[in-house]
Amino acid sequence: MPREAFGINESGISLDKTNVHWPRVMISVKLHNHDNIEFTVKKWLSEIPPSAAEFRGLFPCYGSHLLLLEVSVAIWDLLPPCPAVTFMGFITGPSQHDIHVNTTRSSSS
Repeated sequence: MPREAFGINESGISLDKTNVHWPRVMISVKLHNHDNIEFTVKKWLSEIPPSAAEFRGLFPCYGSHLLLLEVSVAIWDLLPPCPAVTFMGFITGPSQHDIHVNTTRSSSS
């Protein structure tokens, strides 16, 4: 498969956010708790190229935080094995977060 299919050109990873290449990978990263976890994550995300990872969420969990990131397959392939990083699945299109699900239950009559 050509490098362009994964968002990589001869000079490296494209920074063009309007030209997202699929498939991408959703990963979770388990982070140890500390006082400024949100600041630390924001600072780290501001220091990496925009196409390297897209922030999808930061959630508190038991004794740590769970960071959800969307990365290109090329970036995923470059990550060294790490027990804090978990592959969640391949993504084949943009987020459909605008879908609203009615969770109210109708009563039977």
